[in-house]
Amino acid sequence: MDVFLCSHVLEHIEDDRKAMRELHRILAPDGFGVVLVPLFPDVDETHEDAQIATLHQRWKYFGGGDHVRQYGKQDFMDRLAAAGFKVDQLDIDFFGKDVFREAGIAESSVLYVLRKQGSAPSALH
Repeated sequence: MDVFLCSHVLEHIEDDRKAMRELHRILAPDGFGVVLVPLFPDVDETHEDAQIATLHQRWKYFGGGDHVRQYGKQDFMDRLAAAGFKVDQLDIDFFGKDVFREAGIAESSVLYVLRKQGSAPSALH
């Protein structure tokens, strides 16, 4: 696959690491993917606990009744790297303040673009 978009899926999957490895497997060597998950950028560790299973508890701890985790940024990045990805983080500095303002994108938003480790250098920078 040359390109994939995985938007707000991984927080619903019990074995997200397996899903990340599968995304890596199907990605062409020169392809790229975009992964979006709800995460706390100022929190390093992902919060997940199989004992948190009710709708009420999942809303309270994970921000969604069908979520099984709340990602911390560093852990999210580590999981992607462990699956074999290198990650470009495209933020307001990459796109520009005007683009974010015109599109109504929060200034703290980041787009995570994934490539296979060892692939050709990204043309994004």
